[in-house]
Amino acid sequence: MNIFKRLLSSMYIGTSIAISWAWGTSLILGMQIAQQKGLEAFLIWAFANCITLAIFGILYKSGYLQQRVLDQKPVKVFTNLIQIFCLIIQLKILNETFWNFFDPITSYCLSAFFGIFLTIWMYRKGLAASIFTDLFQGIGTLLVLLVMGGYCLYYFEPGTTGSSSVNDVTWGMWSACILLSGIITDIQHWQRAEVNGKNWSFECASVFFAVYLSLVFFLSKYQFDATLNILLLLAVIGVTTSTIDSIAVALHRDFGRKIGTLIGLGICVGFGLLVELSVLNLWSYFGIIRVGLALYILTWCYRNRNVLR
Repeated sequence: MNIFKRLLSSMYIGTSIAISWAWGTSLILGMQIAQQKGLEAFLIWAFANCITLAIFGILYKSGYLQQRVLDQKPVKVFTNLIQIFCLIIQLKILNETFWNFFDPITSYCLSAFFGIFLTIWMYRKGLAASIFTDLFQGIGTLLVLLVMGGYCLYYFEPGTTGSSSVNDVTWGMWSACILLSGIITDIQHWQRAEVNGKNWSFECASVFFAVYLSLVFFLSKYQFDATLNILLLLAVIGVTTSTIDSIAVALHRDFGRKIGTLIGLGICVGFGLLVELSVLNLWSYFGIIRVGLALYILTWCYRNRNVLR
């Protein structure tokens, strides 16, 4: 019975980890990667996306990763910059998806509204509320993707996924480095590890994420009509809002609830200053910081592995 309870708890937190890790990039750009960069690049990118969750869980349970590394000044600076960058990415993807249905000003206002609403809600409710809402956002997103898959099977013939060039495979390998580093530098998942990192939460998250990316790959084979675009909007809202509320709570850690909330609200209002920048370029360039910071964190934990935690 105890094992059953641990498994249920692990699945509950694992759902939150997986949907928070999803970002909008894994949905929109995941399909674009399969379509534009080919099968091999997608598989490298997808495998790294999934396995990094389990690796983080193993390192945390072994005691190698230590929460106190987050209190080091350089780590504090860059982990919070990463959260700010992450929030901008979610808002941009939400904004760009709204463009399929609304004019730019309306799209911008709707995206800002989602960000502002969730940031204020998390100010009042905190991490427990973020984890709880992730359950519905995660299940809802998967259900929408399954409906999209059924619709595609019924109405359309699938296209083919091409092979990757050497440049595409190289890009996939660099992306894998970013992803394997990314979770180590992400406050959102350190917070979830502190809640239930000693069970199988991150392993469950890896499995959930593999199912999710399998659906993303399947959908990448089809051209979307108006119905699929509406369903896609619902799925994008699910993945982006789950990450937005997780970021809002992550900003509380070092700044406190009031200042962290004000920073989040400022980004939700002002992200339009970066609206012209490419999401993929932002993700790739900022990856350099994530890789460098992850190496610093791993080195610090190695040097302090025998110090009382």
